Amino acid sequence: MLLCSGCSGPEPGHAFFRDEKPGVQVIAHRGGAGLRPENTLAAFQHAAQLGADVLEMDLRVAADGAIVVMHDATVERTTDGAGAVASLKLAELKRLDAGYRWSPDGGATFPYRGRGVRVPALQIPDRMRDTVLVTPELLARAHGKNMKLHAFTVNDDARLRELARMGVDGVMTDWPDRLLAIRASPP
Repeated sequence: MLLCSGCSGPEPGHAFFRDEKPGVQVIAHRGGAGLRPENTLAAFQHAAQLGADVLEMDLRVAADGAIVVMHDATVERTTDGAGAVASLKLAELKRLDAGYRWSPDGGATFPYRGRGVRVPALQIPDRMRDTVLVTPELLARAHGKNMKLHAFTVNDDARLRELARMGVDGVMTDWPDRLLAIRASPP
């Protein structure tokens, strides 16, 4: 039972609820953890294909600040790795097999083991050392797979403008006022 004192409900006609289907909303917990390895792109894609209304996911912060999709504080239950998410860098987490322990039949088979199912990340850095990672080609590939691309942490005004013109879906910055001004100004 959910009790909410002083809740008035959603604002009528709010954009968040505009496209909601009538009736009960189907929320795929961890992407549908009973059907595919939880909190993975395989699970989210399958739930979307089934027609789920909402894809629920859990987020954790890796040692290098990357945001990854993982329920547990440690990786042992769902991957072939060991350790706390907060103590592992994104590169280490991306090497783990996120389908390793998932079984549809109580452990008789492991159909996603060794199939390239990885721990998803929600953002990529704009650059690594002197190499620019967020490019128009990467953005096109992400959008082609119906994924959003957010860059972090960008504080250079020229690069903020470039990313906005490129059409990235979000930018993490220490200077949100600058990015808001760039977004408000015509291209």
